[in-house]
Amino acid sequence: MTNGTELNTQRLHLRTLGPDDWAAVYAFRSDAEALKFEPWGPESEAHVRQSLAAPVRKVQQQLAGGREWGITLRADGHLIGSCKLTLPIPELDKWGWATLGYVLQRKFWGQGYAKEAMTALVSFAATQPFVLGVNAICDSQNIASLRVLEHCGLQRVGMIAETERVKGRFRDMLKYEKAFKRW
Repeated sequence: MTNGTELNTQRLHLRTLGPDDWAAVYAFRSDAEALKFEPWGPESEAHVRQSLAAPVRKVQQQLAGGREWGITLRADGHLIGSCKLTLPIPELDKWGWATLGYVLQRKFWGQGYAKEAMTALVSFAATQPFVLGVNAICDSQNIASLRVLEHCGLQRVGMIAETERVKGRFRDMLKYEKAFKRW
């Protein structure tokens, strides 16, 4: 399934994003509809190019303790989205929770790709030392993403009520978790 930098599923190949991916990444990071539940975006072409620059990207990942993969179709290598797994930093946290996230181009919604990619990330997180489990927060109105999290075995554990104004409205955020047995 993984060699440490790449993950494979039945239909998907999750790999590191690089500067040459800017056009495909821009296609989903600039789409306001695809990002309507995200606190960030849409992003400009310049911002996408800068965020994919190799030295900047390496520093961002080291600081955040996270890793972002491009979601590509194994059949043809087409980049259809990205997913992120933020791991606890052992030097700081020792033990902790990993955090999940993803975004897909709209034309690939409803085909099970998000479920497949997120299931791969949950499985990968379970193999990482010092990770107690995975969690994610999701806008309560984002029904499709709530279903993805539940399909991956995460359970709703709480709600953060209207604490954040995003894109013109206050949002209720639902928190989901899946604990790993470590003892």
